[in-house]
Amino acid sequence: MPLFENLDAFFIASCKQSGKSFNPCLLPSRSQGNLRIIRNLRFFGNMGSYFNPEYPPHPQSIGTRTFPQLSIIATIQYWFPSPDGTILVPNQTGDTIGKLDPKRTGRLLNLIEAYLVSPSPSDTEKFKLSLYDLLMKSERSTPQTKYQKLLTEYPEFCLHDFKSIFSRELYRNFEFLTEEQLTALKKENILQDDPLFLTKILKFLYRVRNYSNFPLFENDFLKDGELESYREALVSDSIPEKNLAARLRYFKNKEKSFTTVRFVEVLVKSLNDQRQDHLPHALVERTIFSFFLKKAKTPDDILSFLSGYLDVDPETLRPNFPKTVFSGKTYWTIRNNPEDLKAALSHPEKAAFLSFGYQSYEDPFPPLIDY
Repeated sequence: MPLFENLDAFFIASCKQSGKSFNPCLLPSRSQGNLRIIRNLRFFGNMGSYFNPEYPPHPQSIGTRTFPQLSIIATIQYWFPSPDGTILVPNQTGDTIGKLDPKRTGRLLNLIEAYLVSPSPSDTEKFKLSLYDLLMKSERSTPQTKYQKLLTEYPEFCLHDFKSIFSRELYRNFEFLTEEQLTALKKENILQDDPLFLTKILKFLYRVRNYSNFPLFENDFLKDGELESYREALVSDSIPEKNLAARLRYFKNKEKSFTTVRFVEVLVKSLNDQRQDHLPHALVERTIFSFFLKKAKTPDDILSFLSGYLDVDPETLRPNFPKTVFSGKTYWTIRNNPEDLKAALSHPEKAAFLSFGYQSYEDPFPPLIDY
């Protein structure tokens, strides 16, 4: 989407007309800094070799090395799965986050800010239901009893979901091996037709990476042969189904509900955890708004976002939307005039544009291309 001059002022004025104030940490001119914070936490945040069932990773972010150890890290993963582990990419999957449109993203941010004013236990339960209904596009309010039933089965879903995806990805990574790789594995007594092939491969990876133990096998989280059982259950079409296959099918049929519960529960935890002093202020809100800005393509997307955030008709906002676009010509005009450059650097919005302009027009190493 083009960079518009005075977009910050447009957000501030639009919110003021509706009796709200827009969080200055979220203003569009802060996007570069916010993305840098999010990128650092997404790729270098508190990760560990132990799977924490309270903070399950996003399916696209499951690997063999590290998993989120904090709720805020898991939340950032849900908004920015970034499966290649290098480029920060907003959620583009078919889950409830990936399918969020600008208007519902605005409503979601508004719900969060309203909740943070007074997060009492009773408000928390209402907040969870409101989030669930918004993400599920429910036309009717979900009864508390239905959500509680989902919550009861939620821990089991998280374990099955993780083990299913983990076994599938591990198999996919080692399905096709070169003769050299097969010879190396044979020396470790690992054969492709071994009934415990996936189990042995994973333990081999732990040894190669100098782990003193086998983290996922501790406390019987994973048992020898369990990955193979999941692999068999996922590809088997036998009738009648074995118990594991039947259970996986049950959760697959309710996958949307359970993945939405997962997001809601982890989000609420992260809103509490982000109050810690060592984390940037309003980190969850920055993540959500950065997600929106990365996916926004037209002025209509911005108007739709504010429509949801402020609960107003987007057409009432359109007349005041900025018309002037920051361009290459604008960049070089400022860049080549010392006085203009000095003035622009003291103006947050223009300074942000200059940073973007440098990357676009001068940096010999252009930014990585999003996918």
